[in-house]
Amino acid sequence: MTGQGRRGGDARAARKAARAAKARRARHGHGDDRGHGRGNARGKLAIVLDIDETSLSNYSALAATSFKGATAALTTSLFAATSPAIDPTLELFDDARSQKVSVFFITGRPDLQVVRDRTEENLTSAGYSGWKELVLKPSDAPGTRDYKSAARAAIEDDGYRIVLNVGDQDSDLKGGYADKAYKLPNPFYFISD
Repeated sequence: MTGQGRRGGDARAARKAARAAKARRARHGHGDDRGHGRGNARGKLAIVLDIDETSLSNYSALAATSFKGATAALTTSLFAATSPAIDPTLELFDDARSQKVSVFFITGRPDLQVVRDRTEENLTSAGYSGWKELVLKPSDAPGTRDYKSAARAAIEDDGYRIVLNVGDQDSDLKGGYADKAYKLPNPFYFISD
């Protein structure tokens, strides 16, 4: 495997997600005001992306631990801020931005200024630029699934319709507030929350 991680499954899932987003744009356009979820999305389209093993690959750091120290590997990757983009996700990001669809990153990384700075630096250096917002997990947040669902609800409360939510863990996708959700394969670790 390369530093990019598991390309086949990622590419297929990202292409499927991109097709779904394009189909929704074609059906609903940017001016759709029919609402979604709680009826509060008023036509501004958005996608939500997770970061680790969805937008950025931590493969090199995971391999350095022989795939036995996910927490240490993720921490090392976070502070090194050199993780490469997962190419199909970057393509999805670029396609969304070219279609004027807002992109939000919602991550389980802790909401600390140093983490925010390193994450923004890494996303930018990996080729992601022009996203709408980076949402980090507050220290007093409930479990990851509930926190991420609440973050998506807040995006909808701001008037967005989330047409697509992409992540590598069940906790990235459960809890609603997205038209479609796609899970990328992650053979390295599982988050139970």
